[in-house]
Amino acid sequence: MYRQAGHISSIETCIQYLMLNHEEHTRRFGARTKHYPPIRPKAETEKLWKHIANNDCTSVSSGHVSWGLERKENPNVFKNASGGPGLETLLPAFWTGCQVRGISPSMVTRQLSSNPARHFLLDGRKGSLNPGADADIVILKPDCYKYDPSNSPGVRLKGWSLPCGLRQRIVVEHWFLMGTKLPVHLVMVIFCGLMAKK
Repeated sequence: MYRQAGHISSIETCIQYLMLNHEEHTRRFGARTKHYPPIRPKAETEKLWKHIANNDCTSVSSGHVSWGLERKENPNVFKNASGGPGLETLLPAFWTGCQVRGISPSMVTRQLSSNPARHFLLDGRKGSLNPGADADIVILKPDCYKYDPSNSPGVRLKGWSLPCGLRQRIVVEHWFLMGTKLPVHLVMVIFCGLMAKK
């Protein structure tokens, strides 16, 4: 509506609102699925996917918070932390959701790379493989694995990140920052910090 009226606007959703729904996840796992805003019914989740398929959304993000299950195990939902980790699972979760619904892999790169780069005025340097742009590359291996239970319990995803490149150098391999023992979830936070400084 705002775009059609000629206004600059962006529309973002988070991966948990695409991958979780009230009927299948909240009823089964309770407070572990606590997020703000709350997880919605499956019919609403599927409407979000239709907006993704129609390219109505600017980007999909993680809404990442770095705590684990110990902050989400109280049966009283109001005594639990909201949110969950999402940086390390954003790409495979979105890839899986698109694949299940027959949405093109190009939508994954658009929503997670080129659109955010354009939105944050980084296009030309980020979000593409064009000459002169940084060669920040993630390769997805189509293996299945179980999703982080603190964010989306019981969901199996397709897609596992192979060695990742940053500015034409391999910097992440086997989920660790090269030359260190830093795990990938910390590495992703470091990447976000690097991006924010640019």
